[in-house]
Amino acid sequence: MSAGVLGNLTSVRELDLSHNELENLGDASTKLPPLLRILRVTDNRLKSLPTKLLTEIRPPLAVVDVRNNQIPTVDIALLPMLMNRSVLHFTGNPLKCTCEVRPLRHWLGVQPQVLEEWKDVRCAEPELLGNATLVEVREERLTCPKEMSPAMQLRYDISPDLKFREMKRIKEGLAVSWFVTTNEDVGDFLLVIREAKTGKELLSEDVAFPLRNHVVDAESLDEALGKASSAELCILAKDSLGDLRRWRASQCRTLPASFKSAASTAVSSLLVCLSLLLVAFL
Repeated sequence: MSAGVLGNLTSVRELDLSHNELENLGDASTKLPPLLRILRVTDNRLKSLPTKLLTEIRPPLAVVDVRNNQIPTVDIALLPMLMNRSVLHFTGNPLKCTCEVRPLRHWLGVQPQVLEEWKDVRCAEPELLGNATLVEVREERLTCPKEMSPAMQLRYDISPDLKFREMKRIKEGLAVSWFVTTNEDVGDFLLVIREAKTGKELLSEDVAFPLRNHVVDAESLDEALGKASSAELCILAKDSLGDLRRWRASQCRTLPASFKSAASTAVSSLLVCLSLLLVAFL
């Protein structure tokens, strides 16, 4: 398609380019009609979504219909558009269900209900997923290709079950609060304080559903922190059967040294001194 053709349609609000054997929507200089709200390009030969073209138009498009093309993935850059209530019809494309679609899968998973337009979007690859619908595949099954660099893999890391709101030392102990970031099966929570270097558990406490905050009492906290030079707090979600769900690094926070009470710090220093004395005598 010649550059400039679409942009010249200045008063068009709905554009249908379906059944035209299109392989692309133009080059880098192509612009969509400025008033466009609905774009339909179904049943063509598109091999990728024109991300820049779709995201630069303001206000965002209400509907983008690319069903029955040859598009293998949905660029992460399109998510803000979807979050702004744009509707993307994608059924009939050979979706590669790799880690690159984890952000999309996570966004679909936090919707109040399965979006109608995504109910029948299916995985064409890998074969292991057996033509499953994207909305029924868990994020951890969307694996990265072996050739993908570690930096890119980190970009598509699995979303955590929860995120911290606040963590602070108070007179009563350690106050922590969080919020859940998934609509999957989450029941109770397990709060763990562990040694940062070895992962050795120092303290664990259950938190019942539907609470999203907890206070570790000062005595238990000081006892746990007195056993390690550095420690971290982790919050794990359980499913409705009581089984622990996945453990993500972002669900742990380092506990500052300032969280130790003066008494526990003194005990730790005393233990170090005793250890040094024993070594000297031996």
